[in-house]
Amino acid sequence: VLPGGRNLIGGKVRAWNTCGSGVGSPILRLPLRRPMIKPDGSLKMLQFNCRIGGSETMPIMLCLKSDLVNALIDGRLDKTEADWDRRVALVVVLAAHNYPETPRKGDVILGLPRPPDDAQVFHSGTALRDGQVVTAGGRVLYVSALGDTVKSAQKCAYEIADDIRFDGIQFRRDIGHRAIRRSPATLCSCAPSPTA
Repeated sequence: VLPGGRNLIGGKVRAWNTCGSGVGSPILRLPLRRPMIKPDGSLKMLQFNCRIGGSETMPIMLCLKSDLVNALIDGRLDKTEADWDRRVALVVVLAAHNYPETPRKGDVILGLPRPPDDAQVFHSGTALRDGQVVTAGGRVLYVSALGDTVKSAQKCAYEIADDIRFDGIQFRRDIGHRAIRRSPATLCSCAPSPTA
């Protein structure tokens, strides 16, 4: 989330077919930039990454309206334009007991909702055991939400996160606070600008 509507994904989504397993399995990778907002409001680039699966990716995936998976499978990824939801996207990571040192596994997860259309709960460190969803890693769930403002996306994400329960659950309560403090009505977007 960037104040002033600055976006981090420029131009078309570029995707690469790479061979992660060594047997020709295509893997979809999106170029992602991971900035830090300095106290003066300027950006410092911390990381440039190309993987799908990290917490920084989940809000972007929620904004993506295009069907890149089928385009990849059908071999037409190079001809596919990305279509983006232009609302604010925010993610809250729900972590396991004792994360990041030695996350506990096997805690039963309760309260998994059927999220509204403008939110999604992405599973990361979960497993299915005896018909129940349980913790199976440090970063357990990514609660991602869209909103017209940072505040509304934050409210939606935290309402969903507060309904999810498992022993030792932990998550930050300050996601998006800097953007809200700077400009509560700022319409930020995870989507590329039309001129990019």
